[in-house]
Amino acid sequence: MRMETPSRAEPRMSTLITAGIVAAALFYFGIITDNFILRLITKPLPILPMMALVYHHARDHYGRFIFSGLFFCMIGDVLLMFADFFLFGMAAFFIGHACFVAAFVRVSRHWHPLRALPFAVWIGYLMYVTWDRLGDLQWAVPVYAATIGIMMWRASA
Repeated sequence: MRMETPSRAEPRMSTLITAGIVAAALFYFGIITDNFILRLITKPLPILPMMALVYHHARDHYGRFIFSGLFFCMIGDVLLMFADFFLFGMAAFFIGHACFVAAFVRVSRHWHPLRALPFAVWIGYLMYVTWDRLGDLQWAVPVYAATIGIMMWRASA
């Protein structure tokens, strides 16, 4: 059996992994040195190799939803670095997680409702512990937490 070499347009797995590790290391260096510009530039970079991997290896509906989810979460990561854009960052993450839910539903349409139970308990506990401190976000955080819970449930189904 002959192994095929990747085309020039297709990145090698080792290159993607190395790029992600270097970007993450630069981001953490930005944290240690309190360099906001370095953090701003490098924070989204570790996601790019994952997006490239999905783009080149999963070109079906599942892959497109995962790619879109990664993209919106990357945007959310950058927006959350600015206090004035917190809700926009949360909205971007919400869209990203909704994309992940759509991808996972395409893989398994079996509901397995009992698998939702631990995630529902977790979200209920999270809301109980944080509710008094949410202030103006009492409408947004439960919606966002529920979306994450649904995403985890669908990933487990």
